[in-house]
Amino acid sequence: MKKRAISLALVLILCLYAVCFAGAAATRDFELEYQWNLAVFSSKSADESAYFEHALPSSAIQSDDPGISALALSIVQNADGDYEKAKAIYRWVSGNVWYDWDSLEDSTKRGVNSALETLQNRRAVCLGYANLTVALLRAAGVPSLVAAGHAVGESRVDEVFFDFAESFRNGNHVWAEAYIDGRWVIMDVTWATNNKFQHGKYSKRRDPNHEYFDITLYDLSRTHKYSLNYMISPYPVIEFTVPYGVETVADYAFWRNESLERITIPGSVASIGYAAFGHCSNLKAADLPDSIKSISDYAFYRCTSLEDIVIPASVTSIGKYAFSGCTALKSIYIPASVASIETNAFMSTPGVTITGSAGSYAQAYARQNGIPFKAVSLVVP
Repeated sequence: MKKRAISLALVLILCLYAVCFAGAAATRDFELEYQWNLAVFSSKSADESAYFEHALPSSAIQSDDPGISALALSIVQNADGDYEKAKAIYRWVSGNVWYDWDSLEDSTKRGVNSALETLQNRRAVCLGYANLTVALLRAAGVPSLVAAGHAVGESRVDEVFFDFAESFRNGNHVWAEAYIDGRWVIMDVTWATNNKFQHGKYSKRRDPNHEYFDITLYDLSRTHKYSLNYMISPYPVIEFTVPYGVETVADYAFWRNESLERITIPGSVASIGYAAFGHCSNLKAADLPDSIKSISDYAFYRCTSLEDIVIPASVTSIGKYAFSGCTALKSIYIPASVASIETNAFMSTPGVTITGSAGSYAQAYARQNGIPFKAVSLVVP
């Protein structure tokens, strides 16, 4: 009887866990996830000259190495056109490189995962797969790039994977894209392979999975989320509109994105995260909605092209170093709703004038910190 009671209790616990997990998973907004990826995809520069760099070798993508060049030519020798070249390279890499579980689990065993190192070792994590794929594509005359972001199931709890408040610095996956016939063809060679290197042993469980070649953006969005992080930015994004439904511009979301010139943020966003636009040196305009309640520390740190900005009337606080180092900033409107501004929010911003309501906290802050103040009544059209 006692054993039966324990068994029933375990069943109830497992059922409760399943219900809770299903509830958490159900909170995902797939349409929002897709709209985010679509926004990234559609915001890339329309100037094809911007893609010239995606045909050139780099320190980790050694497409000019004689061994890589010779291999690329042998792989694509019977391919008819760039699309077939890309498919042949996808198949070769997914079938001839082993996923290195040993180095994934112990970073001290991990190399640089360059294209050449991956080719020589025939094993790698996702970065090696992507670098080798892109190197072979470029050697075959197909412009290509390494895209970065997040992937479900990769060092991350699934139900929080698409939490937009989570730091974009923690991107955990990369994949390849090839520019063919005026469009980007997405391919995740890592997810295609069924080769496994673990505990020092190689194993091939089955043939490669081809569903990740030229996968649609809609289907990719079920498991992948693009990042606009500076380290491996997928596209030279000039203007970007955050999709409606996003509630927080994540910490470091656009950190060091040096191509970004204009950002438009929708009315669903309540806060600008830590260093969200830090070091966006070409950012000239930021359209902020009335839904924002706070601007976090370092939010626009060293945005050296930003000349003026209007803080919406919903904002109550501006964090430390939020506009520090914005050397071109001439005017910032701070509404009467703001009741807290950190002392060093405008450090190394020599030409700025704060505008706002007479008698406001902003005026008192400007006086205390030796910043010029101009009393104005802002009229929003």
